[in-house]
Amino acid sequence: MKESVDEYDSFLDGMGNDRYLGHATNWQEDLAWYIHRRIPGLHHLPWKFVPWGYSYSVDVVSHFLSKPREEQFVSWNGWTAKEISKLTGREPNWRNSRLYSLYRNCSSPIIHKTLTLWDVWGPETAYRKMVQVANTMGRSVRYPFLDRDIVNFSQNLPSSYKYKGRVDKIIMRLLQNKFLPEQIVNKKKGGFIFPKEYILGSDNYRFLNVFLSSDCIRKYGWVDDSMVNTYVQRYKNGDKYIEDRIWALVLLHAWAELTKD
Repeated sequence: MKESVDEYDSFLDGMGNDRYLGHATNWQEDLAWYIHRRIPGLHHLPWKFVPWGYSYSVDVVSHFLSKPREEQFVSWNGWTAKEISKLTGREPNWRNSRLYSLYRNCSSPIIHKTLTLWDVWGPETAYRKMVQVANTMGRSVRYPFLDRDIVNFSQNLPSSYKYKGRVDKIIMRLLQNKFLPEQIVNKKKGGFIFPKEYILGSDNYRFLNVFLSSDCIRKYGWVDDSMVNTYVQRYKNGDKYIEDRIWALVLLHAWAELTKD
């Protein structure tokens, strides 16, 4: 966006099409989802003793089977339950959370994945991030797939027009094949890696020094000060494996500081 800011005044974002037309799953996700459905409680088995590295597909299926069914499409890259218990002095329990209650009775893995990603993650991250970046650049962003008429139309579509098997966005793919050139239709999807390492390390770890200082941690008393200090020092010494843990703590205390009034 920064490179294009002089060329365009408004940006279009495709966010919303996944929510209303389905988010694709792969066969490993489907298999794990249906096994979980037939055999509840699989995640209680001692999965930590199952050897990894036999094959990619076996590893993926084992990964999903070792998680509670409601968490199958959730990426836990930060603090583990045991670490959270030590960090906060209480046992974490998500059984009554919105995430669990909404998706306990999903009828298919593609619906489960779609709702997990776009009813929980999307509104508070993807939409907000894009709007804030655009505003910073002095530009506007539009979401054509959130148009009221399109939303109403898509919600009334038969499921066969949205997804079939593991193929999603059926009606959109038909429209693309009809109106767009082949190089656009078959273009591979590109990823974007959010620069957490750059942000956390900027200005000699300014955000860590402010939001994870002993004064800030003790002010709210949510987490153990000494444990946070240990992790902060590990991160500054080059342990990038704990980056998501540090990121979560920075965001928590930045939110607290910015909304304290």
